Amino acid sequence: MASKIKEILKLKEYKNNKLSSSQIEKLNSEGYLLLKPNKKIWEWIGCKPKKLRNIIDGILKIEGFKAGSEGKEENTVLKRKKIEKEANRVGNLLNKSSYFSKVATLPEIVWAASNIIKSEIKLSSILFREPKKKSGDQPLHIDWLPRTNKKQRFKVLVAFLYLEDSNESNGATRLVPRSHKKLSYPDKYLNPNLPCKNEITVNAKAGSILLINALVWHRGGNNISGKKRGIIVTEYRNRNLKQLLNLKKYVSKDVQKKLSESEKYLFGLRKNDKNQLEKSYGPGNHYRNWLKNNKSAKHINR
Repeated sequence: MASKIKEILKLKEYKNNKLSSSQIEKLNSEGYLLLKPNKKIWEWIGCKPKKLRNIIDGILKIEGFKAGSEGKEENTVLKRKKIEKEANRVGNLLNKSSYFSKVATLPEIVWAASNIIKSEIKLSSILFREPKKKSGDQPLHIDWLPRTNKKQRFKVLVAFLYLEDSNESNGATRLVPRSHKKLSYPDKYLNPNLPCKNEITVNAKAGSILLINALVWHRGGNNISGKKRGIIVTEYRNRNLKQLLNLKKYVSKDVQKKLSESEKYLFGLRKNDKNQLEKSYGPGNHYRNWLKNNKSAKHINR
């Protein structure tokens, strides 16, 4: 059976925007890759960062405390409280504007996911998040279960698209290069005030994309200045894994009809794609149990 992802990557629009061999080498060896703002990226999306920000701000106003609640309605809508007190979130972006379908299918992100996962892939979720003023300090964490041996393949890639400049003052992403090779959680660093000596700060301009192997130890910093630092978080998983957000349930039929065949494949929205029972599927019970047993691990999401 032919590899569908390989067929997609052979399409002209993907072939002409592939990552270079040196970029792939860095992503594999360091576990992350920062792509600087690029005119081609915004031509693909069809608008500039400022317009995406305006769309997000409009959604936040309309949705209010319900914003970002998809998949976890029992914790938000029923209790009439926000999904995350210290940050603004918008979930299920595929349903909110066609621009976000373009973000989710950016060639740079799809190439990176295919290279890291080395198997058939599918979109797991696409959401927006930004920390509020004097919030956002997180412990180091990973976004999937650690491998049990070094021969196991990686299963998840995460991409951050920055809508504003990100730096020390507004809580830039911090990470530990090469930490994806470790076979453990970063449980020694549950206290955000206890930084890892190998941790680096990723300063990024608006329009940049940070590609991260989900097993890289990373965290958000404290937004001291209160300046906006919004990111669109796109996650791809091995196609055999369940999605962080059940897209068949949450993406409307009208939106699905407008998607191309390639988009339907990448999003797991073809008729023959398996239905997922869960509304939301995180890193797994083992990870959640581990977090429950470590009271200082308050925030595991970006």
